[in-house]
Amino acid sequence: MLFKKPTATHTLFPPLIVNCVNEFAVCASQKDVDFWLTPKNIAQSTSFVIYDPDGSLFLQHGRTFRRSGYQVKVFNPSDFELSAKYNPFEYVEIDEDISKLVTAVLSGTKGRGKKGDISFLRLESVLLTAIIGYIHEEAPSYEHNFAVTLEMLNAMTLDEDYDYFDDYKHAVDCLFEDAKTNGSDGLYVKRYEHFKRTAGINENKVVKSCISRLYPFGSDEAKEYFSTDELGLNRLYNPQTALFVTPGKSGAFSFTAPLMYVQLFDVLCEKSIEY
Repeated sequence: MLFKKPTATHTLFPPLIVNCVNEFAVCASQKDVDFWLTPKNIAQSTSFVIYDPDGSLFLQHGRTFRRSGYQVKVFNPSDFELSAKYNPFEYVEIDEDISKLVTAVLSGTKGRGKKGDISFLRLESVLLTAIIGYIHEEAPSYEHNFAVTLEMLNAMTLDEDYDYFDDYKHAVDCLFEDAKTNGSDGLYVKRYEHFKRTAGINENKVVKSCISRLYPFGSDEAKEYFSTDELGLNRLYNPQTALFVTPGKSGAFSFTAPLMYVQLFDVLCEKSIEY
């Protein structure tokens, strides 16, 4: 995949849309890869995002990009030491962005609900959307990350003998009540109220299921890696950048690679419209 700065003409393939300044290449063989990653193409005013499943393309072409003046980055969520840090919350601006983030979490992690239980999955979605929405709207920017999301979920857990008809309110209940009292009418408040109304005796089960999904983000290494963003997806075009993506086939954080691509395409669309 390539970013291109706006130019009068495109030297590779003509754009199908007038204001499209991006190009996408699917390489089915090493020959295709070699065609795109030539010194001639690298010398253009272009940034590259390269799917590199085993890391070999970085070893083969990384130095060439550096010698050509590129900023070279690697995204490898399965090996933090080799990867630039990535914080998906950095690219959350509207409610739709939160929905995409939650969808990635639910599709890429394992919860405690029964397989095929759509109602339980929807409750997880509503809760995570509410929590992440609250963080985005109410929390300081340094708390915009998965670790804080996990902390809020942990604060919602209740004893097994809890009486769901009690008037007890935990810290997260109070946070959302304060937000509403202070005049917030955001979707996250409505989602949280909906969750409290519909979850009933399943509330604790849903909370613990969400905790299971995000539990790996609680380690010190994961907190550091996913709380800071070094990828700069909205700045890949300036300076020229070569981003090598090695997602890993399995692992607790492998779902962040497709999430990164979703956020990258959103950024591409926004920049194309601006141009």
